[in-house]
Amino acid sequence: MAVGLIVLDISATVADISNRTILYGLDAGIRTRLNAIYQVAMFSGRAIMSLLSGICWSLGGWLALCALGVVPIVIAFLRYWCSVR
Repeated sequence: MAVGLIVLDISATVADISNRTILYGLDAGIRTRLNAIYQVAMFSGRAIMSLLSGICWSLGGWLALCALGVVPIVIAFLRYWCSVR
């Protein structure tokens, strides 16, 4: 479990740095507004997932929490698959 948490933390940091690199490569006039939107979205997403993880843990334990972790992956895969078609 510790290895999974370390990998998760490193991958979240890499994704954040990648997204910020894209934002900082844009024009300065729009960069600050997009960065604000990005920060609000990240904060809101983390807060919602924190709430949902607490609910899943209390309702179904570890299995429900793992199922919650799979949901964003499935949604991302389906969005990608539909955009390729």
